[in-house]
Amino acid sequence: MTYQANGKVVPVDENGKPIPGSDQPTYPTDPSDPTKVLPVPVPAVPGYTTKTTIVTPSDPGANTTVTYEKVVDEAPVTPATPAKPTATPQAKQAPAKEAANQATLPQTGNEDDAPVAVAGGLLAGLMGLLGLLGFKKKQDD
Repeated sequence: MTYQANGKVVPVDENGKPIPGSDQPTYPTDPSDPTKVLPVPVPAVPGYTTKTTIVTPSDPGANTTVTYEKVVDEAPVTPATPAKPTATPQAKQAPAKEAANQATLPQTGNEDDAPVAVAGGLLAGLMGLLGLLGFKKKQDD
């Protein structure tokens, strides 16, 4: 017995021409009898429809054509313009107690820390001078 390749499902349009870009699935071989093939579902083709759902090939080596019809798009429906609201929405008023809390913020950073900052700057400068002048290592002759 010689090997023969399994056939395919070939999607065609109403005129019998193959649909470009469509899948062409090969018939699967029957595992219990390698001389037979199993039924295969027809591929979905975007923009086309078919009444056939499954192909059961009589000749395992021959291709089977399945005719698809082009889907006709209906005219797009333009949505109606929405009606404009008649009432103007009002902002929700906060209760008086919550409004009072929201109006005043806590006062922070009122303390005057300028003298402490100046003293710290002077101390850092003095330490820098002492480091440069007074604490040089003595060199042995």
